[in-house]
Amino acid sequence: MILSKEFYDKCCPSYQKVIDELEKKIAKIEKRDKATKGEKVILAIYQFSKRHLTPGEYWQYCMHYRG
Repeated sequence: MILSKEFYDKCCPSYQKVIDELEKKIAKIEKRDKATKGEKVILAIYQFSKRHLTPGEYWQYCMHYRG
């Protein structure tokens, strides 16, 4: 998980659910799409951010792929 357990545990159950969905999506991309995983992970986080407040850890994770 990209977020710390401490932060995650403080979130309400409905937000935890959408975080879980994002984490599963990122894990699936990283496991399957080796060549294009960076841009797909960034896109998944961006799409998430259009609907939900996005913790900084996810933006930092995007930077990992941007170099």
